[in-house]
Amino acid sequence: MTVALTVVVLVVGASVARAEPAVGAGSDGYYQPYFNDFTGMEGAWTADRDGPLPHNEVHIDWDVPITMSDGTVLKANIYRPMDVSGPAERAAGGGRVVEQPLPVILNVTPYTKWILAVVSKLINAPGISDGILRGLGSLESSDPALKNFMLALQTMDGGGAQTVVADKRLVRSGYVWVDLDARGTGFSEGTWQVLGPREQQDTVEVIDWLSKQPFSNGQVGMTGYSYDAIAALQAASHRPPALKAVLAVNPATDIVEDVALRGGAINLGFLPFWLYLVNGTKRIPDVQSMLQGNYEQVYRQWIEDRAKDPTTMSEATYTALNARTIDELRTSHEAAMLFDAQGPWRQATRTNMANIRRPHDDQRQLE
Repeated sequence: MTVALTVVVLVVGASVARAEPAVGAGSDGYYQPYFNDFTGMEGAWTADRDGPLPHNEVHIDWDVPITMSDGTVLKANIYRPMDVSGPAERAAGGGRVVEQPLPVILNVTPYTKWILAVVSKLINAPGISDGILRGLGSLESSDPALKNFMLALQTMDGGGAQTVVADKRLVRSGYVWVDLDARGTGFSEGTWQVLGPREQQDTVEVIDWLSKQPFSNGQVGMTGYSYDAIAALQAASHRPPALKAVLAVNPATDIVEDVALRGGAINLGFLPFWLYLVNGTKRIPDVQSMLQGNYEQVYRQWIEDRAKDPTTMSEATYTALNARTIDELRTSHEAAMLFDAQGPWRQATRTNMANIRRPHDDQRQLE
């Protein structure tokens, strides 16, 4: 297994000090990395990052429903800064949620936001977090099959973990963080599209919804690792007005060529296990609603959707494992969808990086 680590930082439409990157021959219309010159700002960065935070607690709104234009209800956990005056108020569960409109960070994931909430609890736990992250960061292997995987794990100790799960320190510094279950995964209704066109439209609609909420100042950023990073870049390619920045770690611009069909064959070393993970976790019910006695009422549509599509894309991998010829492989609708380079799903899942507007693009138009 080969893991290529890429970090893409895009500041969309913002006015910032910058050093223009050199553009080489033949690069017209092709994405060029965006660079900032932070020389002389090291002290300010350290003071801001390591200094005291304006808020001392985090308030979480669980499973907030967001209705899409087609009526499908997606679920999000929303983390907001909160002020607690002392131990007594903390013990009593009190505190004041910050009402000031703040910038919002969105992470769209198929990995079930309640799992991210558990990991966030560990990552943000004093003492425990340092041990876990440094332990991951210290793993090494001389085995070529594991070396690149270990390198990917080492990024967790360098800030990678905070792009995947809610960074409560960031929230306490004055941001709102939102973890959203992608359509058809976690507690969200619908059919999982695996980064397809409807899923991309969902993200654009959620960005617009977030920008209009009382807790938002109208500016939304996106973050993520791997799948979540791809979703962020896809959203930026649609240019939603409220999306101002993207931090994408280890993304891909063509999920078929980069992941699913590497070398022209279905990637059976990765896809079956990955699909088992997502399809398994998307069927885990909301236990809290069961305990409250309103599970069937609240999740009736969710139950129907999971019954219709219990194992997204698994037909393609099962057929690939048993097919003796390429013609047999193409008898699977899902496998044929992967191989159809001009099909609507395949075209939609290719991220048009040239369509992502960056700050210096506007300046170039004026030159």
